Amino acid sequence: MDMQYYQLGGHRAAISLHGGQYGTQRDFFTPLQRHLRRPDESIELVLGIKPSGSSHLLLTWEEAKLFEPDRYLFKKSSPATEFYSLSPIVFKDAKQLEEKLDNLTPKKSGARDTSRLNKGYEGQSHGAGRSRVESARVFYRILRNRLDQGKYNIRDTSWASSIRIVTFSCNTWLSDTRSLAQRNANPRVLDVGWSEASLPDLGDEQKTYSHIQFANNINLAPGGDENTKREPFQWGASQLCSPQEIKDKVQGLFGEFSSTRPVVLVVHNWDSNPGNNAVPVKNVLWSLDINVDAVTLDLKDLMWPPVRRYAPKDPRRPRSASPTPHNRSSRRPSPPPPPRSFEQVYVVDVGDMSRKIFGTQDCYSLSQMRRRLGMYEDQGFCAGNECRMLFEVFREMAKRGPIDDQKEEWPLGTLAASASVPSASASEPSASLAFHDDESDYGEEDESD
Repeated sequence: MDMQYYQLGGHRAAISLHGGQYGTQRDFFTPLQRHLRRPDESIELVLGIKPSGSSHLLLTWEEAKLFEPDRYLFKKSSPATEFYSLSPIVFKDAKQLEEKLDNLTPKKSGARDTSRLNKGYEGQSHGAGRSRVESARVFYRILRNRLDQGKYNIRDTSWASSIRIVTFSCNTWLSDTRSLAQRNANPRVLDVGWSEASLPDLGDEQKTYSHIQFANNINLAPGGDENTKREPFQWGASQLCSPQEIKDKVQGLFGEFSSTRPVVLVVHNWDSNPGNNAVPVKNVLWSLDINVDAVTLDLKDLMWPPVRRYAPKDPRRPRSASPTPHNRSSRRPSPPPPPRSFEQVYVVDVGDMSRKIFGTQDCYSLSQMRRRLGMYEDQGFCAGNECRMLFEVFREMAKRGPIDDQKEEWPLGTLAASASVPSASASEPSASLAFHDDESDYGEEDESD
């Protein structure tokens, strides 16, 4: 049975200020602190993202009972299925909780949520994109064994012991003047690279690296506004191969992906065309004869798997272990196996994550994203080197605080660099008045364990 949650504060709250002993928003902190008994005296609550994109602070039954008698609570619950994601948010003191609740409090009563954080999401459908950031945060904490799984309605994490994290990067010719349809159908690829993360430590060093340059395009540089210098591959020897050889090698990589062992595929710009003429990763893979239509674009399906329903004749439909006696002798031959499926491949697009965190609709190139995050100096291009960069960017975003608070956690240079970038439209606001947290919602994390 799915968990039931009780909204703390905000529009249509289950638990809210009602006079008596809870006269101000910060008065909720101490009872929760005493109940949760965390070593650092902070409190960890559940952050729920709804399909519209709105965010909500949630309490479990045991937490909600601190403020409301049992008999009043059963009519005020929200099932886990009401939210696209359920993720941790930590408050170090009462002031931080008060600031968050103030930003979730509607400016006036009524049917619409007029709070500072959520007013722009009324009638919208930004939940899928915003929840992908939160799902990545939950995924990271599961791998690091830093999550109370039951609190977040997560029943099974057996996949954590066998999962693979593979990063794939590619560079295409940005000076290509053909039409968008032609570029996407037959991209001029300069190089590709991939690496596999080392688990469970999630350290900088990767288990494997590969970098291959297209021999037929070796004299081309990206062009456009990007740095056109080819950088040497730092983690091994580059290969120079024909298009067919590269196709075989990349198909070999994807051929290793098992239908029973999940793979997280980390990329930059999976299916969106950046303004700089780059071709999406999905189209590059299609050009290498890899059918990626069946991949999953959200880690939430790994942690909160949807119920799968198959057609009656679908060969994947569960069947009885043995035929009944009356039809055992007349069984038809088994149907052919279904086409190669990548249903256990979960794509994480760090470009999409950065756009959601920093509140912009722009589609940044990898070079622009590096500058925005302040993690790397501007460099030339090398898909092999970029694989490690992408993994490190993914890890940094996943280890930090919730989506509405994370922008403030990045270096000051990041915020200064973003000043010249168009801000999000009113339909997808970016919250800046969130609690400050030096490293993540868990405070300073020790990466040595």
